[in-house]
Amino acid sequence: MAGCSIDANFQQSSSEILPDIGENPNHPIKYNFPKRAFGVKDITDRSFQAQWFQKWSWIHYDEGRDIVFCSICVKAARSNKLKAAKTCDVSFISRGYCYWKDATGKKGGFCRHEASGCHKAAVEAVVTLPKTTGDIGELLSSAYAKEKASNQKNLMTVARCLRFMARQGLAIRGDGDEMDSNFHQLLILKGEAKYFTIMADEVTDASNREQVVVILSAFPTTANVGVRDIVQHVCTLSPGVRLSITQVCSLVRLLLVMPATNAVGERSASALRRVKSYLRTTMTDTRLNNLLVLHVHKDRCDSLVLEDCLNEFVCGSEHRLSLFGKF
Repeated sequence: MAGCSIDANFQQSSSEILPDIGENPNHPIKYNFPKRAFGVKDITDRSFQAQWFQKWSWIHYDEGRDIVFCSICVKAARSNKLKAAKTCDVSFISRGYCYWKDATGKKGGFCRHEASGCHKAAVEAVVTLPKTTGDIGELLSSAYAKEKASNQKNLMTVARCLRFMARQGLAIRGDGDEMDSNFHQLLILKGEAKYFTIMADEVTDASNREQVVVILSAFPTTANVGVRDIVQHVCTLSPGVRLSITQVCSLVRLLLVMPATNAVGERSASALRRVKSYLRTTMTDTRLNNLLVLHVHKDRCDSLVLEDCLNEFVCGSEHRLSLFGKF
């Protein structure tokens, strides 16, 4: 029972006799290994040695039968991954190896099996390839999830730009080709925009010289700055700083005293000319009414839940659902 090789196709029909090996091979370090008698005239007793586990970590010891198997080759045979090997070493795969007298050494059974094409093919299929390539299902699933997340982000940007244009009464297309359209230029601006403001003003000092004052204010990406915030910020400035931005302070005063109330009907009439411009001459009444509602009632436009709108758009087509997924 020193070793036996057989055609690789034999394993496909003998998978039922393969030993059961868990995730890790069995290494009973403190086990009292039984002895076997070897030889005819000069009989010697030999047993398996525990230190062999350290040198050949692939060894799986069967305590009930006092034989060993190659855990890597057995796993490869169970998974039908030994087709690359011309022969299969059944002594380490299905029958078990127990010739302890010739187990070690350069020409011993363990070294011969480790150098065999069967063991090399098993290591390539079970150990090397999973570490370098990974499971193809997991890789495809991860790549598909990243692609859907990127598609959702891009679609959300498009939806926000469309809501902004509807709120401000702007036409999607511009006065030129598609690259110069309002929508396309807004997408470019959305990708390049930074949240900051620049205020520049000139003031005459005591020597009758014009002094230019530039103020740069940065805001976080989540900031929602309104007119009230600007007025409160100006009110908190010291008198010396206000003197440097006199024109801005004048605009704030005008803003506080300027009447800005009108009726909804008047807003609808005045908005009609802005919404139905020469860029929207072929617009239907249904679309015109919807755009006017979004433009006039800006609070309702701002309160729209874009995720619900996009889910309704995505669920209208199986292709969209597979491309974007649900938000």
